[in-house]
Amino acid sequence: MIYVGQKLVINKGTTSQSKPQTSTSTNQNQGSVTYTVQRGDTLGKISHQFNVDKDKIAKDNNIKNENLIYVGQKLTIQRGSSTVSSNVTTNVNKNYTVQRGDNLYEIARKNGVTVQQLMKVNNISNPNLIYAGQQLKI
Repeated sequence: MIYVGQKLVINKGTTSQSKPQTSTSTNQNQGSVTYTVQRGDTLGKISHQFNVDKDKIAKDNNIKNENLIYVGQKLTIQRGSSTVSSNVTTNVNKNYTVQRGDNLYEIARKNGVTVQQLMKVNNISNPNLIYAGQQLKI
């Protein structure tokens, strides 16, 4: 977990853009996938990647605390009927007022857009520098 005001050390030269490790399960009818948790993953990030609700992933994998997943952990992701799309609003030229505790990733996820799209449309150079009350174009 991280919190507001916490100082983080980021080593620029050590990150890698590895492709997520997934393997298709033998249960093709239900569209299940086995995903191996990578460094930096969160259930929110994984749920966005597979368009499946993070609570569903947690429940299906018997995860009691969604903040406690670990590198190398194998998650079964059931694609199909319970996708995030039921929580995503289709927006055309919508404005959003940033609320206390918001971050661009969650705003993007809830509105069916990418962080990069939000940054481009709103001329944001640092995705970590948004503030409560700020108006964003979706």
